[in-house]
Amino acid sequence: MKHINFADLRVFLAIADTGNLTRAAAQCCITPSAASVRLKHLEEEAGCDLVKRLPRGLALTSAGERLAAEARKVFQQITRMTDAMTAFRGDERLVVRLAANYNSAVAFLPDDLSGFLLQNPDIRIDQRLFTSRGVAEVIALGEADIGVTAFSDFHGGLAFHPYREDSLVLFAAASHPLAERGSCRFADALEEDFVALSNEASMQTFMLAKAVELGRPIVPKIRVPSIGIMARYVRARVGIGFATESTYETFFGGDATLGCIRLEDDWAKRTLRIVVPADESRLTGAAKKLLAHLRLAAKTPVERSLPGTLQSGS
Repeated sequence: MKHINFADLRVFLAIADTGNLTRAAAQCCITPSAASVRLKHLEEEAGCDLVKRLPRGLALTSAGERLAAEARKVFQQITRMTDAMTAFRGDERLVVRLAANYNSAVAFLPDDLSGFLLQNPDIRIDQRLFTSRGVAEVIALGEADIGVTAFSDFHGGLAFHPYREDSLVLFAAASHPLAERGSCRFADALEEDFVALSNEASMQTFMLAKAVELGRPIVPKIRVPSIGIMARYVRARVGIGFATESTYETFFGGDATLGCIRLEDDWAKRTLRIVVPADESRLTGAAKKLLAHLRLAAKTPVERSLPGTLQSGS
């Protein structure tokens, strides 16, 4: 095996532990199809079958048993290596890898992180954007320390803490009848044309799926790369857009040419959560400080910053 992918090995060990592809995928915070692809890659690299498909799950072959044993040794050795290098990584241990979905990254984290960085001048943050599911996945795989996500499925390898409450909203030109009403049920807006984002924003995916559930799928009039461009088409009455309320207020709260339309549906409420490994002893001292700061900030009323750069949503 010349080209070992450690993410593939982690999925394989989850399969070995659970005997079930779906449960293993959930443990690694990926879809069953993605887990199946990772298993296939590993079998191709090994040059033999690693599991047997049974009526009620999966069982390891002899080769699979051997690989599982060796893989566990590898990860144990990596852990020992990491611990051994701790004393030599002083500066790196002051870098916190933060994964965030777009909603939290533009509406809440700038204020919370600014305060933290001013209080802790030696700590640096490497913040990256992912979809909500992607945030949970990189935390589960150890590729980030702390995440902020709207991911809501149970995951035994992760711990979640409350962060912020938000809502999904529509927005339209200020003179649009729905904007003048100020609120509506989502079903009442589905006769309208929509402007949508061109990326895989989890919020947008959720809204499009809701339209399908209601029997009236949305076929966007135009797809655009950012919420700022979306707003220009909305102002021109090409269609209406959707966003989280916090994102709308951050970017357009003082814009008299647009109107926010609050959704009356119960499902429009959106909860953001802080996510970390279930074993929080894996966090560095700097990461633990940031976690404590974010948990404290979650209890503090939000004060909006001035609008920032308008970028694409996730």
